[in-house]
Amino acid sequence: MSIPPVVVTAARRSWRWQWQRLMGGLGPADAAGNYTRPSSDPLTPPALNPEDLLQRSADQRPILVIGRSCPWAHRTWLVHQLRHLHNSLTLVMAQADHNAGRWALNPAWEGCDTLLELYQHCGAPPSYRATVPVLVDPKTRSLLGNDSAPLVELLNRWPHQDAALDLAPAEATDRIQAWQQRLQPAINDGVYRCGFARNQAAYDRAEADLFAALAAVEQSLESNGPWLCGTSTDPGGRALVPHLDPLGAGLCAPVRLHSATALALPTPLGMATTLLRLAGRCGHLRRQRLATRLLRCPVPPQSRRHRSSRS
Repeated sequence: MSIPPVVVTAARRSWRWQWQRLMGGLGPADAAGNYTRPSSDPLTPPALNPEDLLQRSADQRPILVIGRSCPWAHRTWLVHQLRHLHNSLTLVMAQADHNAGRWALNPAWEGCDTLLELYQHCGAPPSYRATVPVLVDPKTRSLLGNDSAPLVELLNRWPHQDAALDLAPAEATDRIQAWQQRLQPAINDGVYRCGFARNQAAYDRAEADLFAALAAVEQSLESNGPWLCGTSTDPGGRALVPHLDPLGAGLCAPVRLHSATALALPTPLGMATTLLRLAGRCGHLRRQRLATRLLRCPVPPQSRRHRSSRS
């Protein structure tokens, strides 16, 4: 017995409605189908008291909560590792609870089993989204920051008992700012604009901007490498590497992928390998395995049909 056409039509419309509701929550878009990052209400990091931070006991040290699946959190994680802040800043790894749609804390912190409970415990306003990364002060039970960009700058100034790497030297300020202004919209946000594109045209625009920026990174590294902004480990590279990870990995729109793979850009991959090695995150990973992990590349056009016209 064949399925009645009315049932098929109802099922298709129901699926489409559910997909639109899901995408509206995860990745809002404008009328043209372009992903639009939700507005946030980030905290302003406070002034640091180096003497107080260095004298605190282990249970009173500030806590940096991150998540393995969040590239924004990876930016702060890399700075924590590169500057060896283990003795003045405790790293806590939140776990993604996919069934509940929230971040879980295991073990719990001060009775808080989820990141939302931690935010509430620290007196965060209800308008704040419980996201990672977030910096918490156990001494005052308050949030010190919840936005990766200012947190990266704060962690670069974080006190250290010994000489620590400066990721933002004064002589590189102009270059750092120039690269950040290019990487943020085209790559850091660009991977999400690709992943949450509502139609083929929106995806094509995001993809063109993304790979143009990656090509510029490739050219700069070939000419002025090994880093984007100088001869030492720099914030430009640090901001870029984590956001190579979602490239093509979370594509939710039924669009055709037709770009050259990111593995065709060997110089950024080499920078990523070196940067993660310096941060102690590579271990025994081989280059190809790291490539698969960091650069989940868009598949060739023949392996996925263009279905946007029927969606």
